[in-house]
Amino acid sequence: VQMEQTCPDGVALQLSAEEPVSAWADSEQLKQVIWNLAMNGIEAMPSGGELEVVIRQGEAESPVTHAGRRDGTWAEIEVRDSGPGVDPDLGNRIFEPFFSTKSPGQGTGLGLYTSYALAKSFGGDLSLTNRAGGGAIAAVILTQSIIYLDGEPHVGNIKAELRDTGRPMAQKIFVVSDATG
Repeated sequence: VQMEQTCPDGVALQLSAEEPVSAWADSEQLKQVIWNLAMNGIEAMPSGGELEVVIRQGEAESPVTHAGRRDGTWAEIEVRDSGPGVDPDLGNRIFEPFFSTKSPGQGTGLGLYTSYALAKSFGGDLSLTNRAGGGAIAAVILTQSIIYLDGEPHVGNIKAELRDTGRPMAQKIFVVSDATG
């Protein structure tokens, strides 16, 4: 997801990702989720600030259940901003369709709802919490793509092994950046 041109002056963008991290998700829909969360973060900082996108993998008990299981590996995408954070009184209302904290005419109230619905459709979850020291963290947790071929686990991009089997293929999570330095 290319975001450098979208960030207004005064918003510093930082991207970090472990390689490779893969997840069960439609790549175009996942780009939409990341885009929506990044735009929310940018809009929460009209006077500037820091926006950080972190993609990583975790192991052991997953924060989400996939096919009734919580073991294995999972992928996490965090979009962190240095804005004012989330009003705790809003609770999960922020994920309801057409709910918005913006002034009338400033938003549709569909960005977080769409992102939440897509994360759920991937078998994952989306949470929005306040970060220590100010700002918010939008965290998308997805089941990492692990395929067992001939009894052996394969994690990551295994399209070559799957191409001839007719089995579903995994998508990589990636960040495209044209920033230098």
